[in-house]
Amino acid sequence: MPEINETGRLLIRGADGETEFYELCRDTRIGRAEEMDLILEDPSVSRQHALLRWEAATQFVLADLGSANGTWRNGDRIALPVPLRNGDDLRMGSVEMRFLAPRAVPDGHLGASVRETLDATSTLGHPLAEAGPTLIARAPRMMEALELAHQASHSPIPVMIEGETGTGKELLARAIHADGPRAEKPFVAINCASLPEGLLESELFGHRKGAFTGANQDRVGLLEAADGGSVLLDEIGEMPASMQPKLLRFLQEGEIHRIGENQPRQVDVRVIGATHRHLEDEVREGRFREDLYFRLTPIMIALPPLRDRIDDVPLLAARLLGRACRRHDQPDVALSTDALAALVGYRWPGNVRELENELLRAVAVSGGKAVLEASDLSPRIQSPDAGDVDVGSAAASMTPGPTGMDPDPLAASPGKEDASLRGAVSRFERQHIEEVLEQNQGNVSATARALGVSRGALHRKLKDFGLR
Repeated sequence: MPEINETGRLLIRGADGETEFYELCRDTRIGRAEEMDLILEDPSVSRQHALLRWEAATQFVLADLGSANGTWRNGDRIALPVPLRNGDDLRMGSVEMRFLAPRAVPDGHLGASVRETLDATSTLGHPLAEAGPTLIARAPRMMEALELAHQASHSPIPVMIEGETGTGKELLARAIHADGPRAEKPFVAINCASLPEGLLESELFGHRKGAFTGANQDRVGLLEAADGGSVLLDEIGEMPASMQPKLLRFLQEGEIHRIGENQPRQVDVRVIGATHRHLEDEVREGRFREDLYFRLTPIMIALPPLRDRIDDVPLLAARLLGRACRRHDQPDVALSTDALAALVGYRWPGNVRELENELLRAVAVSGGKAVLEASDLSPRIQSPDAGDVDVGSAAASMTPGPTGMDPDPLAASPGKEDASLRGAVSRFERQHIEEVLEQNQGNVSATARALGVSRGALHRKLKDFGLR
């Protein structure tokens, strides 16, 4: 009798052409790192590459974790979490696999028809496309927002993104565009708060030569320029009241009038709005039209502030720190445990943008250090009053000993997933040591120099983390 698989399986093809089944967990982390649930020992796979998440007991959702070479479904690189269907072809780096939905699968062997289908639809050898907009998340609230964004990406109806300044609203809008059927068409963004009323109308709808003083030639508006694609109306909550009925008419009729023209022009564009304001409050206060609100918000996505997704800080810090080093044309640097503890403990009122700026600053003033310490961060980040977590206490509990490396609170149980601040720091430290060790081809002395610690201290860490 066939075995009934309650969740799903991955059919993985190795470099030697051999295939094997992998039984999926409810949440399956995939990558090269030893702590991953599914370890893919291939250099094209990132240490933390992707996450397969079981949603509402109905389906798996695939999310990329900021991998270098991308996660692909049916030949398309994913920018947002996507639900999987039975038979979907997946690729992580150059490793190919096929998703098999919950169903009866013969146990212990591979059916010939499944093998033939996998071979016939292989994506191996497809050139890696330029990386599109990617958002990194593990925290449940952010994952939910990304999954809703993917569901919205294939619809033509407007989307509204609400979130504090610096949470990544424009990046999410670009990802929605890149993930949908309009990806090959233009994406145009305009900040509604940055232009005076008269200029905003001209920018959106265009104008005819001579329509007003200074209109020396015909001008195509941004809505018309984005025909077939998407337009982001950033900070739409700041749109002047006199402009709101004109935008409403466009949403209702799908046509524009250039200033100075009577003839309407049909335009097919997907509208995405973004605002740091709560539009419902703006409607109640009479500053935003209720009918326009309902036209713009059939799909509402709320981006959580960074303080509510603190589990994502180590992952974001690693990605943004690498970007900061490249921007300064410097070798990659590392974060010490106390520096990471300070970043995790801070509340980040400026959200991801503030985190990025802080790391850019730290690299700029570090003087070429290989490891950034907490003292290299801004005073407000170092302050114990910076957030709900007492950074001073966290740093004190992880003060470097005589060896020059921080003790690991999870060394006795490296496989246990600890959601605490110290657990997150420990996981980041282990990951970074392994990455630097790989960069130095296993040379412990070179790795110790790169980390700024003694060789003996590194040996003890390698033993604690099970890396030797």
